[in-house]
Amino acid sequence: MSDKFYNDRRPRPERDGDSDVFLDKASVTEANRHIMDSTPAYRRAEVDRKIKTTAVQRFRARANGDGDFSSIEEYKSFIYGTQE
Repeated sequence: MSDKFYNDRRPRPERDGDSDVFLDKASVTEANRHIMDSTPAYRRAEVDRKIKTTAVQRFRARANGDGDFSSIEEYKSFIYGTQE
């Protein structure tokens, strides 16, 4: 089985224009659905737990007056663990 075939079956985790999309309820819901669609089955529980934990952390940070992610791209890279 070639890597090209495997990669074509699942959507790419990042999308063009994610850096221009600000976080709101609809965009986060769409991003979470896209994240879960692009996650292999053996990692779904781990990623789902990270999404739920991040939601609690974002709520607490906003309640304390701290900042939030600047875009969906930053949010997704945090969930995937690829932030710099």
